[in-house]
Amino acid sequence: MPVMAEPKRKPGRKTDPDSKRSKGEDRHAKPRKSFHAEPELFAALERFVASTRPRTNESETMRTALAEFLERRGFYKPPKADHETS
Repeated sequence: MPVMAEPKRKPGRKTDPDSKRSKGEDRHAKPRKSFHAEPELFAALERFVASTRPRTNESETMRTALAEFLERRGFYKPPKADHETS
């Protein structure tokens, strides 16, 4: 019976032993959405992120803006933090 050679890996990036995939974790634990917007809106977002101290990121800025927008209109109630009192 012939011995089968092990398939060769394609050259490229080596696998990261600390990655979520290597650890068996779900890479998509948080749901994601994407959308299209005017370039001017994204440019304004980039300027805001660049001007914020301590530095934030675009995702956190978008989550905060969306939560505040929906909260003001009565569609979203943020979860209470453990340290807050009624």
